[in-house]
Amino acid sequence: MVAFLAPFAVEVHNFSMPGATAKYHLASQLAWFFSRFSKKGQDESETVSLDPEETTYVLFLGINDCGTTDADDLEPIVDVIFDTVHQLYIRARARNFVIINVPPIDRSPAGLSFSAELEDRIETWNDLLQKETADFASGGTQATQSVFLFSSNAVLTDVLDSPVKYKFSEKDVMQAGGSIWEDELHITSSVQKVIAEQFIHAMESNL
Repeated sequence: MVAFLAPFAVEVHNFSMPGATAKYHLASQLAWFFSRFSKKGQDESETVSLDPEETTYVLFLGINDCGTTDADDLEPIVDVIFDTVHQLYIRARARNFVIINVPPIDRSPAGLSFSAELEDRIETWNDLLQKETADFASGGTQATQSVFLFSSNAVLTDVLDSPVKYKFSEKDVMQAGGSIWEDELHITSSVQKVIAEQFIHAMESNL
């Protein structure tokens, strides 16, 4: 989970951690956030010091959940993400949210050995995420609310389907240690840059 203040790159608060899952770690990230930014007023009511109109909350989890959980068991984990969104909405008066879906890690060198199973998990997760995002956006909470789903899956899929367009080579698509995959699972900084540029463009267009 990340909270950043507009305009972009002015102030970023990163609560993510290596290997985090929504199932086991999002609650501690949320507690960390509130312990850092909560304050009590004179009436002893709790408030969050971040300006809700100027703060965007970004949630990007699911890669590790999909890697360890069967597709049939993913729905309650996705519910954890939107329970967190609801808590931020109520307790932090948060109004601007970005949800990022899971990229096609089934096409990574590590994922190819069980790509069909992993692909099913990722598709299930992303479908649930899209549905829950739409449900939250149309939930009749407040008109000031902005909820946007950014598809890292679409961006990385396009890179893998058309590597030359992004100045990579065809051999990099499945090669660990190449220009696309840093190792068996993680993308290179060059691919991270592509995703970041498209993310910023999407944020400028939608928030």
